[in-house]
Amino acid sequence: MKIDAFDEGLEHRNIVPYDLAYARVFAGVKEYVCMHLASVELVHIGSTAVVGLRGKPMIDITAITSRDDLREEQRAFERIGFHRRPVWVDRDEKPYVCASVLHEGRRFNVNIHICHRGDPVHKDSLAFIDILSRRPDLRRRYEEAKDRAHAVDPANPQVYNREKEAVIKEIEAQIPKASTKEGCMEVHQVGASELKDLLALYKYLHDADDPLPHAATVEAVWQELLGNPRYKYFGGYVGGKLIASCALTVVPNLTRGCRPYGVIENVVTHADHRKQGHGKAVLAEALSFAWSQGCYKVMLMTGRKDEATFQFYESAGFNRNDKQAFIAKAPADQGRSFP
Repeated sequence: MKIDAFDEGLEHRNIVPYDLAYARVFAGVKEYVCMHLASVELVHIGSTAVVGLRGKPMIDITAITSRDDLREEQRAFERIGFHRRPVWVDRDEKPYVCASVLHEGRRFNVNIHICHRGDPVHKDSLAFIDILSRRPDLRRRYEEAKDRAHAVDPANPQVYNREKEAVIKEIEAQIPKASTKEGCMEVHQVGASELKDLLALYKYLHDADDPLPHAATVEAVWQELLGNPRYKYFGGYVGGKLIASCALTVVPNLTRGCRPYGVIENVVTHADHRKQGHGKAVLAEALSFAWSQGCYKVMLMTGRKDEATFQFYESAGFNRNDKQAFIAKAPADQGRSFP
């Protein structure tokens, strides 16, 4: 992929229908960046991350960095071809770089906002995408606000954003805020050092589970999962303690315009923290990430048969009537063997 200068042409600021190319452009940029920068994780945000939403054909991305110095990460992006623009969003707490890329004969502008994990530009952007994906009424109002803003000033992003502000605040008010007596819950991906905590939480997942193999084997499986960007483990934390989690797999696909799909497994909340919205918040984070990766659907299955469990998953955005699940289990003597 060749990284070119940001294209200031006004045709990139028109409000246009959603295009399946957005997900492919993001995937190409992500692949290019990941080849050069090991310290970042890219997530597709903004209007082009919401399937079916009209908007400007610009690819907005958050770059979640492990570096302490955000400006140093910005300089790393500049070394691989991206550049700065004198815009108001480029601040010390959220540095910005941009570029344009050519995809199938068409040029797309790319905006990258650099932040740490858990920063509002990361968490709230994903929640914003999730809400617009689930609420066609808000999606329609947001599109109408974009049209009005574009009519006022298509070139000035500050004026454009100001004209959308009222609708944006209405959408942001829908972002769930899980809380307990101990304080607010934070939701983010489970860290590499948290395997022990995750396994302890899994004791609340099944009444009886197969015994784990040797610790070294468990660690090897964990490292395999961490090393594959298609596997993500999301956790909910209260007072720094992991109290809820789910696992998401993003599966490549040759149908639906080559858009991937997601599968969620191992949804669990600690027994002392149930019925407080924590499981739903973790699922919302997983769904937001799946939408940011271009997934056209996300599936999950539950072994529970009670109505309360069905209603819980429906309240989290899942439809129990859409499809029928079938399961085939490996014969007892053909399971995976460990040393």
